[in-house]
Amino acid sequence: MIIQNSALRLLEIIKTLIASPKTREEICFELDKKGEGIYKNTVSKYFRTLRDTGFEIKKENGRFKILKTPFLISLSEDEIKGFEVCAFLVSKLYSKKDKDKFKTIKNKILNMVKTERTPDLEENNVDCEEMENLFNKIDKLNEFICLKEAEIKFLYQNKQITFIPEELRYKKSGVFLFGYDTKEDKQKELKLDLISDIMLNSFYPKKKPNIPSNTAFKIKGRLKNNYILKENENAVYLNGETIILNNTKDKNTLFSRLIKYGKFAEVLYPEKEREEFIRRTKELIEYYSSM
Repeated sequence: MIIQNSALRLLEIIKTLIASPKTREEICFELDKKGEGIYKNTVSKYFRTLRDTGFEIKKENGRFKILKTPFLISLSEDEIKGFEVCAFLVSKLYSKKDKDKFKTIKNKILNMVKTERTPDLEENNVDCEEMENLFNKIDKLNEFICLKEAEIKFLYQNKQITFIPEELRYKKSGVFLFGYDTKEDKQKELKLDLISDIMLNSFYPKKKPNIPSNTAFKIKGRLKNNYILKENENAVYLNGETIILNNTKDKNTLFSRLIKYGKFAEVLYPEKEREEFIRRTKELIEYYSSM
């Protein structure tokens, strides 16, 4: 298609910027391929026209992108819920490439959604596999710590360590295992992220200590910065996210408290407890929907 007038040029600029952010030179190149060469200062004039008609255009890292358009669409409540479900499912994928593809699509759609009720698509930066590995290590080490002076062995930065674990320490910079290095004959504090292949190094009865497993959950939205840790709770920090670990035996009381937080609480681990929390939440929604 040969561009013949200003209206078509504007449309081509819109299409070009919606596809991906571009510099003025790149926009000129794209229009030149359509048969109409224009100058960079002419592109700036078209930007002013677009802004006057309701477009929000922002420059980031030398490239321009459209943040908002005046062409708005309305989504029904069911469509919004469907979009939120899709976003939740994508957040559980391990592939960063797939997550990034969905993020691009999501941003394009949200740029055209009316603002009365937009989908709740808070970013989930926690990698599911990384999260499960960390929590499994915490549960295993808690068992060994409860055995009292159990000697364990593991790899730490690819080096074999024999260790008597004493306690787990939760800090902003991560989770640390504190105890006694039997080979070097001194106490150490080791970062849990760097520990792998944990196992007992000495014989103990096979019966596991009777300690509750951790339930991991996340507090979101307006409650995120005001949450106060309760008894038997510790905070773990993963990729900028704060995850709460609760090792109370009374899961019913914990779930009842989290359900009161509504959409601002999400159980993450273990999967069995996550499914149980979702089931209880659905039952409550169905109960009150039928009243």
